[in-house]
Parts: sequence; structure tokens; C-alpha cells
Amino acid sequence: MLRRIAAILEARLRAHLGGEVFPFAALLAQGSLVGALAFLVRDGLGPWSYALFVLAAAAGLVLLTLLGEFGSLLRADPAAAWSEALPASGLEQRLGRTLAVLSLLALLGSGVLLPAALLAPEAMTVADRLLLLHDGRIEQKGAPQEVHAHPVSPSAARFFGLGNLLRGEVAQSGGPQLIVNTTVGSLRAAHGAGAPFSPGQAATLLLRHGAARRVVNGAAAGPNRVHGRVVDAIFRGQDCRVVLQMEEGLQMQFDLDQPPAIGESVTLSIDPDGILCFPRQTGENPTG
Repeated sequence: MLRRIAAILEARLRAHLGGEVFPFAALLAQGSLVGALAFLVRDGLGPWSYALFVLAAAAGLVLLTLLGEFGSLLRADPAAAWSEALPASGLEQRLGRTLAVLSLLALLGSGVLLPAALLAPEAMTVADRLLLLHDGRIEQKGAPQEVHAHPVSPSAARFFGLGNLLRGEVAQSGGPQLIVNTTVGSLRAAHGAGAPFSPGQAATLLLRHGAARRVVNGAAAGPNRVHGRVVDAIFRGQDCRVVLQMEEGLQMQFDLDQPPAIGESVTLSIDPDGILCFPRQTGENPTG
């Protein structure tokens, strides 16, 4: 029975889609119209309002089409003579024709909704919840903003492009801040991720890109001073992403308000609140 229904469906779709009467021009015009409307309203409507608007517009266009050229096409049956000659029952004939009509309607709907989906506002394309997997297990889940602000591991930080990672060893764990010895000196970290740290424990530090401030003209001493030479600077509108070559052979990136000159030696002060400390895992490969 299923094979006969499938044969009837295939025959009807071939007859409809391969015939000269299929309104490709009408479908293209409808898709273009919905795309233009979606582009005009996408910035003025919220996600739910945009979705309702698009669905209403698509439904209206489908109804208009069913009353016009496409409706006559659905009522027409170019495969009637062939399908009636098949050794199939009346039920199988009706099921085959119904599936063919539903397939054609789905094609019509996709031709209308696809442009609107491609032009959807950004708020509809960004997930509400994020689930990070590492080595086959769930490592962290939550809102994207929450995971970005509080990654639980270096791999979670790398997912967001937070690549300033340093190997170190905990020198002091008492008090509100951790002191970690690294290849660029002793750094104070205001936050620790995971279990409590103990002196001598291997750790990985994340230095956030926006946590650095430039020390100019012998300004008052600040915490976590690092030195390096500027090898690249990319203007990004509100700030400048600076690539710093450290004396230890490391490269790190920081966001500064004013871009220094390429080749200039600079001193930066890193805010302890912008440094996150992770327990180092086996096989981990931080920057330095």
C-alpha cells in the first residue's frame, strides 16, 4: 500500500513540478515581496511581533495564490490518467493526491518564509541558553552573557575568543585575591574558578582583553604591570585591539582607548578584577 501511495505521490509531483504551468514567477514575486516587507520592519519590531507579522503576511499571500493561478493548478490533475490506471484503491488515490497537495503547499510556504527567516532580527538568531560540551561532557550551561562573564574553564574561555591564557603557580591563596607566579611576573587575581586554591597549585590565568590600562609618564604604580612591544593595532570603533609581544616571547591582546604606535614599548596595568584563575587540567596548553 505504501509503495503504491508513494508512486502516486511521485507521479503527481512530477506532473506538477515538471509542467509548464507551474508558477515559478509567482513564487519568486511572493518571496521578493515578503523579503522586502521583512527588511522594512525588522528593526522596528520585536522578535515575537516580527514572527507574527511574517506569518500573517505569508498566510495572506498563500490564500491569494490559492484563489488565483496556483489554486487552479492544485485543482488541475495532470497525472489523473496515469494514476487512475494504477492498480490502487480509491483510498490510496485520495491519500496520494492529498500528500501531493500538501507537498505543493509546503513548497509555496517555504518560498515565502525563507526570505523572512534570512532577514530575521539578530535577537531571533541568538540563543537564550548556551550549552558547552568538552570531551563528550557538559562543561557549562547558561545564558550566553553569563557564560561569557564567568567561564568555568580555559576551554569555555577559548569558545568566546578570550585567548590571553597564562600558566602559573599559586603563591598565595589567603585573602580576597590570589597571587599567582607566571612567566610575566606575579599577578593578582580577584576571582578563582572551581575549588579553593592552595599555595603551590598549578593554575591557568585568563587575562581579559578589556582589563588593561596603559601606564603613561610614570603614573602611580598599579597592580599587575606587564611590559611589551606593540606588533599590531586594530581600530574597532570605541577602542583599539592591541597585540603585545612580551619579552618572554608571548603574544597577548588587550583593548585600549588610545592606540599606541606600532613598534612602541608600552607598560600596562591589569585590573585584578579582570583576571580569572582556573585549576590547571592535565593536557592543558595555555599560551605561556
